[in-house]
Amino acid sequence: MLYLTSPLVGDSCRSQQKHVAHPPAAPAAPAPPSLMTLRDIATYTRVGLRTLHRWKSGGRFPKPDLAAGKVHRWRRETVDAWVCPCCKAQASEWERRPQ
Repeated sequence: MLYLTSPLVGDSCRSQQKHVAHPPAAPAAPAPPSLMTLRDIATYTRVGLRTLHRWKSGGRFPKPDLAAGKVHRWRRETVDAWVCPCCKAQASEWERRPQ
């Protein structure tokens, strides 16, 4: 821990105030970028990267909003629109399962 000392204004030099240097607060999780790679989407949705590749090649994933050669990017709105119906379908499937 780092202590910095400095005399108080108007006090004698023998009375000193100790200032404690606190570590900086942990940064908040960054918001996903507006154009996302598959790796960004994997982190955002907590789905494995390999799974996303399979879904993409199998047609179960939306077409990229930006495609230039091998570079594919999706808008976050596109991913959110894709995730929402999937979550609803999975939730209804779990409700139908016997317990």
